[in-house]
Amino acid sequence: MRKLNKINMNTKNIQVFLFVASFSLFAGSLMAATLDTDNASASAYSSGWDTSFGNWALDGTTSTGGGFGGWGLSVNPNAALSVASVASLGGSSLLDTGGKSFRLSGGWYDTGGGVWSGAYSGATRFLDPAGLDVGQSFSFQMAVNYRNGAKGVNLYDTTGAQILNFNVGGDDYKMNTVSIGASYSNDTVFSFLLAQTSAGGGTWSITRSGGVTDLDTGTYTGILRSANWYAGGTDNNSSDALFVNSLSIVPEPSALSLLIGGGALLLALRNRKRTALI
Repeated sequence: MRKLNKINMNTKNIQVFLFVASFSLFAGSLMAATLDTDNASASAYSSGWDTSFGNWALDGTTSTGGGFGGWGLSVNPNAALSVASVASLGGSSLLDTGGKSFRLSGGWYDTGGGVWSGAYSGATRFLDPAGLDVGQSFSFQMAVNYRNGAKGVNLYDTTGAQILNFNVGGDDYKMNTVSIGASYSNDTVFSFLLAQTSAGGGTWSITRSGGVTDLDTGTYTGILRSANWYAGGTDNNSSDALFVNSLSIVPEPSALSLLIGGGALLLALRNRKRTALI
């Protein structure tokens, strides 16, 4: 009889473990950003990429999907959003996928009565459903030629507060107003990697390749939730532009780690129960 009771108890424990582990897996999958990739050669952009694309339209997902929200696009008169080859910068096409990248540009425009203002284009992307989970990373690549006006990317946390800014302007490349090196080349790619190492923050790195090679790293505070690329205040929107491509969220939360987390929760509950009985 005791042996039978022991078997029943073990079976019950296994059932509870599987329930808690399954719940942990479900809860973890709800909280973490989903694995996703996107680039300008995806079929969603076959007809272009501009404000007629539709605010918060579906992305051009090329993998399992769901990690990125749609694009939030904005553009002033005499600014532009398009899909084009980065070769137009005058260098190689290192950034392109299938001969295409996302292009943002902006010059100046007359607001009326001879009053001129800087024209800007912008593209915002959210990491869904609630930003990066611990252990996940967000990466993308950028290229830019002239360093007048302002071109770059703002990165925000879950509260909407800006945590990082990379800006190209004033003949320099700066992360949070600090230069990462002013060496110029129109044939260079900036590869960004932002890794969420804890619930309180993470690390960033910018690897420069092509005509100039360099590596810069640092840290950020908060949970990374969204990115906003921008370009404008330049002389024109024909050859003066910012290009971005190859967006990625990796990896998915490990199912094994979630199962282990569920097991740990079960053991904690059992120990608590034993303590209460003593």
